Amino acid sequence: FKKPVVKVDASKNSVCADDVTGVKLSANVTNTVDARAPYTYYWSTGEDTKDIELASPQNNQQFTVTVTSADNCKGTGLITIEMVETQPALPMPEGLTDICLGDNINLYYQQDDRYSYDWQLEGGNKIEGRYDYTYTPSQAGDYKITITVTDLNSTSMPKCTDSRDVTVHVHSYPADLQISGVDKLCSGEDAILTASASSSPITYAWYNANPEGNNTLSAVGNGATYKLTNITNPTTLYLMGDNGFCKSYTHHTITPVSKPTLAYTGNLEVCDGGTTTLIAD
Repeated sequence: FKKPVVKVDASKNSVCADDVTGVKLSANVTNTVDARAPYTYYWSTGEDTKDIELASPQNNQQFTVTVTSADNCKGTGLITIEMVETQPALPMPEGLTDICLGDNINLYYQQDDRYSYDWQLEGGNKIEGRYDYTYTPSQAGDYKITITVTDLNSTSMPKCTDSRDVTVHVHSYPADLQISGVDKLCSGEDAILTASASSSPITYAWYNANPEGNNTLSAVGNGATYKLTNITNPTTLYLMGDNGFCKSYTHHTITPVSKPTLAYTGNLEVCDGGTTTLIAD
């Protein structure tokens, strides 16, 4: 009788480190004429089947199998897992994860020919092979995007990948920002302006010039009300409403009106008990 000649075959020549499908090893007898079946198997892992699955193989890890023929002859096979590839690391993309409604979601990675990126908005279609991703939200809320990177130099089939989810928060602008108060008054009088909005919470800041797009301006007041004193010239107050992410703007102009000058004619000196007539001009 002759002992079995055992060849160990692997389902993959290389495998990614976190490949959940792993590697399948098969023990095959190549001299079935001389070494008669049936065969029994015993692997260095302790398993006793013809095929075994390796869920997490390591580099340079050896596996042996002993095959016993019907004639009780034993043969041994050996295989070394030599190529376990590291997964590509996928960091957070560049771009804002808090934006205002009306702005675009813009996420991107620096171009690197070693990698390919796929993007998929939850409930949407996958966009493949781009370094950047742009989407215009139609309403406020949270938008989850799944990003998958593929190592194009990987020899594993399928190639090694990594994935992560990124959530972009789309915020509404402060709604119905308004200023209430007089728009005309007598020159030299005071006025109180009141801010309001239909959404909350909102913080308010008052400015003497338009602050929209100008981060160098300093507010002249904060809070829901602002008092102006001794108004003698047309005055415009600008209001910024801020919900912590998005800002809305409005303004209010007050125009002072000159007080009328009272003039009259008539006799201001009369006898006791007499009468006089005064006529306003």
